[in-house]
Amino acid sequence: MNVNAFFRISFVLMLSSASLSTATDKPVRVDASRDLRLAVVDASRPSKASDAQYAAFADSLGEAVSKQCGSTIGVKFKRVSADNAAFNLGTGVYDAVLVVSSAIPRPLMIAEVSRQSAILGAGKSEKKLYFLFGTSDAALASLLAASFSVALDNQKFLDTLNDPDGHAAPAGQKLASAGP
Repeated sequence: MNVNAFFRISFVLMLSSASLSTATDKPVRVDASRDLRLAVVDASRPSKASDAQYAAFADSLGEAVSKQCGSTIGVKFKRVSADNAAFNLGTGVYDAVLVVSSAIPRPLMIAEVSRQSAILGAGKSEKKLYFLFGTSDAALASLLAASFSVALDNQKFLDTLNDPDGHAAPAGQKLASAGP
């Protein structure tokens, strides 16, 4: 081995060991959360009433999931476009997507996604909801599947539903249908 090659190899090894020692000296910090992340897709114009509905649904879903888990689980929601929801559901940024629409938007027609639907109300106040979540994590998928109808039947959520005139939904309004 010539002297130049020896010095190059020694220099590379010294740099490698120096970078490893500095990397291990720095504390590694991992931010974790017990909250589920929910994307909301709604083509209608944003309003305080719709934001209140999404917040109430997120709270209701959190309560339903918490009952099954035996510990408190929160749900954070964010209103996004269908393209954003589809991409980020696929990459794991969101755990689930709630779609408020007459049909599931084309970008959300993803193969490995479970879909549940519900119709709330009747007549002009009818709302169609779709709940989508990935199937790669079987435990999470099972948990979300069992929690959707429970969350929809939560009275706090039902109280936030508005009719077209903006009046509160009648007390005792129930889920019209839910299923895959």
